[in-house]
Amino acid sequence: MSATTYETFELRIQPGPNNLYEALVTRSLAGDARADFALPFGDDELSSFLWQTAGATRDFGAADDAGPPMDVRDFGVRLYQAVFGGEVGVCLMRSLDEANRRGAGLRIRLRIDERLPVLADLPWEYLYAPELVRFLALSDDTPLVRYLEVPRSAQPLPVSPPLLSLIHISEPTRRTPISYAVFCLK
Repeated sequence: MSATTYETFELRIQPGPNNLYEALVTRSLAGDARADFALPFGDDELSSFLWQTAGATRDFGAADDAGPPMDVRDFGVRLYQAVFGGEVGVCLMRSLDEANRRGAGLRIRLRIDERLPVLADLPWEYLYAPELVRFLALSDDTPLVRYLEVPRSAQPLPVSPPLLSLIHISEPTRRTPISYAVFCLK
């Protein structure tokens, strides 16, 4: 299915008890759910993974010891199982089923509490759902969007057509080259 309409599954992540994090489903087609979780990897392992996949660590430097390579899918599965374990995962699967029944996709809106910058820069786009056998963000059926809380509503920017947009993605060494594109919206 290639969805053209979307229902929303909103997941808020905030500080939890005992140095854990709390995942709260605040909007879904299957009700609310919550779970406490810890990150399934330590700082060194995360730093090594970021170095291996992005060529930089959180402090934009090289990792002291890259360590053994971690598979992207393994990273995504571990993160998914930590956050979507238990009733949060059940709520997601039920919401997916209901969205599918309605002929819609399920937009996963991730809201990370501003007090948790350590979670805000995680590569959430690597979330891999083993029961669906896919990365959530790579499917038209389950786009993943990060939602930033701002203190006021966004004001529309007046634009006169045509709107030109130049997009260029860098081509770091040892990576598959990606070209640039120019889009014109009328």
